[in-house]
Amino acid sequence: MFNNDIIFIKSFNSKKFLAGCAENIVYLYELENDKFKLLHKFKTLKHPAHIAFSSDDNLIAIKNTSGNTVVHKLDNGELLIRHKTSKREGGNLYFIENDRKLISSDWDGNIFTVDIYSGEYNYIKIENGRVGNLF
Repeated sequence: MFNNDIIFIKSFNSKKFLAGCAENIVYLYELENDKFKLLHKFKTLKHPAHIAFSSDDNLIAIKNTSGNTVVHKLDNGELLIRHKTSKREGGNLYFIENDRKLISSDWDGNIFTVDIYSGEYNYIKIENGRVGNLF
């Protein structure tokens, strides 16, 4: 089904999600009655590389290999924000501050946050460093 190795599984309370990338599309499924039900096909970014779910399972964030990030609502697929967060791919993507912001890093030594609702962007530069994943 997926021709890339990017598959994310999320379980929260009674909901279980599976998201995978194939041909520049992120497919989102929900496990319902022991069967996967297709919820959305997100075609907003080419070359998706990282996916994160909000802690309340209302949002999905996707970051690609060019450093672009998008956030969609899970219930209706609405695009909330599209943001150029870095120059290129880097580490994983996480929701923080009650799911209001995203935090991630890039391979140029930048750690950034972006507010999903205001678009406010902040970053710090790690001098002479490369940031992989944040934990």
